[in-house]
Amino acid sequence: MFLDTQKITHEIRMKHWMQIIAQRQQSGLTVKEFCAQQDIPIKQYYYWQHKLRIRFAPAQAPETKKEEVP
Repeated sequence: MFLDTQKITHEIRMKHWMQIIAQRQQSGLTVKEFCAQQDIPIKQYYYWQHKLRIRFAPAQAPETKKEEVP
């Protein structure tokens, strides 16, 4: 039986960050305040928030619009 360890590791990280983001939302704190209290880099928080939005709510994830160059 072959286990894709990268896929499993990624799934574990996704679940971990889902919990962190849920904790932040329930805390009532701003992202900056929560990250400071939990010693989490803000960029890392937003990275995982973005990854989760893309995976679970792709219609709500902000699209990156590229300007057309004439």
